[in-house]
Amino acid sequence: MAKHLKSMLAVSVTTFGSRVLGLARDSLAGYFFGTSAINSAFINAYTLPNLFRRLVGEGALSSAFIPVLSDAMQTDGRAEAFRFLNQVLTRLTVVLAGTVACIMVLLTAAHGAGVFAAAHGFFQLPARWYWGFDFGIVIMPYLLLVCVTAALLGALNVLGHYAISGMSQVWLNISLIVSLGVFGAYFGRNDLEKMYWQCGGVLFGGFLQVTMPTVTLWREGWRPQWDWTLSPRLREMLRIFLPGLLGASIIQINIVVSRYVAFSLNDSATTVLYLSQRLMELPLGMFTVAVATVLFPRIALLAAQDDREGMKRTYAQGLRLILAITVPAALGLVALREPIVRVLYEHGKFDAASVSQVAPVLAVSALGIPFFSLATLAVRGFYVQKDMRTPVYVAKWDFILNIGLTIILMIPLGAVGLALANLASSIFQCYMLQRLARQRGTPLANPPIGRAVVAIAVAGAGMVLFTLAVWAGLNHVCGDYRIAWLLHARLSDLLAIAGLIPASVVVYLVCLRAVQFEEWPELQELAAHLLVRRR
Repeated sequence: MAKHLKSMLAVSVTTFGSRVLGLARDSLAGYFFGTSAINSAFINAYTLPNLFRRLVGEGALSSAFIPVLSDAMQTDGRAEAFRFLNQVLTRLTVVLAGTVACIMVLLTAAHGAGVFAAAHGFFQLPARWYWGFDFGIVIMPYLLLVCVTAALLGALNVLGHYAISGMSQVWLNISLIVSLGVFGAYFGRNDLEKMYWQCGGVLFGGFLQVTMPTVTLWREGWRPQWDWTLSPRLREMLRIFLPGLLGASIIQINIVVSRYVAFSLNDSATTVLYLSQRLMELPLGMFTVAVATVLFPRIALLAAQDDREGMKRTYAQGLRLILAITVPAALGLVALREPIVRVLYEHGKFDAASVSQVAPVLAVSALGIPFFSLATLAVRGFYVQKDMRTPVYVAKWDFILNIGLTIILMIPLGAVGLALANLASSIFQCYMLQRLARQRGTPLANPPIGRAVVAIAVAGAGMVLFTLAVWAGLNHVCGDYRIAWLLHARLSDLLAIAGLIPASVVVYLVCLRAVQFEEWPELQELAAHLLVRRR
């Protein structure tokens, strides 16, 4: 387990850095654009390439590709594994290049149709739709770059280079920050020109993302080349990939539907929903993705060795560790939602009204973090056993539930209603995956996590009580000093972020230790590695 913890730490540290840079990027965009229509248009345009990244690159492709590549590496050696990688990349590049071209043509046609309809008095789309079409045309090539990057990173994970995966998003975020904060700020004469600089940052970031793993794989002996051979391993991967693509598409379409429904509601709903989801990604990226990235190849190897007990033990450890991190993260985001949003975003064009829009959506979205995390590992658990039907079946009903709740809740509750629909569908997906795992008698059924759930719930309750009590005290003390309202709010918020959050983490860990959480030695070891690395 020590080796896995070091690998998880490497992914956690790099991914955490990426998420922090992502928050800085979003904060910068909020400064320039607030929750305006032009910001929502960019977010909506970025949704499609991001969908393909999660759907093809990090979803179905990785889930099908990594087990087969691991098996090839184990049985046939590195040369054959690299040959298989080239076969996958050849087809991926051609298919996605054609997809990008088609989408760009469709977006151009949609823009033209909107202009034609308005000119002839049929209907008039809001300006955000035209901006969305134009931004989408500019950034669509990123779709190809990021999906190829995901395949390269999957190969590096099999080779044990986990930190490169976390660094991938770092390059994108740095590119976006520089493109908007430097070039956009100095050369953009208006909001539209600034946004086009940000679109250029997406493309340059994609170029950096694909370059870095290419260099690392080159040093490992891989040489890229076109290979149209239809090998048995490629056939095996396609048998896994195509059903997995269907299941993953249903899951990701939930996100897209929510995003587009928000875009149709008003100018700000897309940005509000996006920012709440981005804050969720900090704990997800810091630990959930790290656990899934590290344990997925390990579980795949145990499955190849038919070690059912080893699979169950490793899977249960992953679930317990994920819960130990995501539950307090979710509770903390709910308890401190307003000061967190104010500190991160309230400046420039992002005003107090924007904070009041984002905070309640964040509270609802945050509650879904543990359920989404458990479902992420559970889906990969089915994939590693080459069972693609069960996740597809669950995803189908999850999609229907999400659409139904979205239709019911979006008008009376707006963006909060969309967040509630997503939360309910996450809970449903998590429940159904575990129920079907038991029914099918898989080695991942009935993981021994009941005691851990109780321990985490008790520790989380202690943390929340401490957090709320201290937060109320901070507001009372700062108010008594009769500081100006703005300084008072900023002082309380900064104290909450800089002092209260670390203190709450300490309280949670003390409570977790007191209730004898069974993975406590692993958490201690992880913390020890982190302290050593910081020194």
